[in-house]
Amino acid sequence: VAWGPDHRNVERLSPHQPTMTTHKRKSRSSTANLYNQLTEQQWETIGLKDGPIAAQTDTAAIVEQLSSILECRLADVVMQRRTREKIKQPNTDGHLASALTPVCRNQIRQFVSCIGGLYRDVNYHKFEHAAHVTISANKLIDMLDERGSGSSKKGRVRSTTFGIANDAFAKFAVVFSALIHDVEHQGVPNRQLCIEG
Repeated sequence: VAWGPDHRNVERLSPHQPTMTTHKRKSRSSTANLYNQLTEQQWETIGLKDGPIAAQTDTAAIVEQLSSILECRLADVVMQRRTREKIKQPNTDGHLASALTPVCRNQIRQFVSCIGGLYRDVNYHKFEHAAHVTISANKLIDMLDERGSGSSKKGRVRSTTFGIANDAFAKFAVVFSALIHDVEHQGVPNRQLCIEG
């Protein structure tokens, strides 16, 4: 499965590929599909309980959603670095398959689950809020990709994103930061914490 601004929704895994089990193929395909669904939803539907990708309160579902975003963004980082450093790409059929090992993908899920456990059960700044912010940040990045370049009068391409649209690591950093931004938030404003000393 390949994804990213130029490869979104391209299924490239052969159903008869001998080196990949059906379970792994489904897992990779479902990760890419979930990522694509989260990324391609309309901005105004993000976070709605009745939207195409409904807002979740189930921790396991949130972990799956956020893991799919981190996996795909990290795979883009790995692929971009391999290309820049002219490292020979592994001979596999698909972006995630060639960029991230199953161990790495499992570690991402464990990390997201661990971060989810660090969010407190407060009125607003909890894991559900982190999911909404992460999915929204991912969508904003996708919108940068769509609007990242335009033509100047002389036919040259100019960037309106200050390089972010072409920097896979910056995109990963944005979604990673969104995931962890309110870990252990106590649910009260900073002013109150200063008063309490």
